[in-house]
Amino acid sequence: MSLIQNHLYSQIVSYGIDKSTAAFAYTTFGIGTMLGALACGFICLKIPIKNVLGSIYGLRVLLIAVFLFLLPKNVVTVVFFAVAMGLTGDATVTPTSEIISRKFGAESMGLLFGFTFICHQTGSFISTWLAGYLYQITGRYEMIWMMNLGLCALASVASYRIRIVDYELEA
Repeated sequence: MSLIQNHLYSQIVSYGIDKSTAAFAYTTFGIGTMLGALACGFICLKIPIKNVLGSIYGLRVLLIAVFLFLLPKNVVTVVFFAVAMGLTGDATVTPTSEIISRKFGAESMGLLFGFTFICHQTGSFISTWLAGYLYQITGRYEMIWMMNLGLCALASVASYRIRIVDYELEA
């Protein structure tokens, strides 16, 4: 998601959309992120958590593929894409933390979620840097988005395969 946080504005401008509209689209991404995180918390109460996590990553694959390959790049589609990606942005935090808590217990939560956070931030740095580097070389963002598609598809499949046995039941 740091790819969007760091490059969305520039990418929208690269489509020939004016800067104020690009800023508006970026703002809708932020609003979508807040709403998505909130909604995901409620959804996780009703649906198995690994399915929520897998579906979020799968939805990202669908949204990115449709935006990149099917939709024209105009104000309406860019704002739709920004909001939709925002809805999936931080929505993965709730199911990820709950899966860690259920698998390893509350006493291990701080260490393991901290490790997960560090890994995500390292990936975030690499993807943001790589996006800028690839953009300098090619003048386009498609290559980094293709990598993102692959990683999201992998995350989706891996999430659905998680076996969750409540830590308290094992202890």
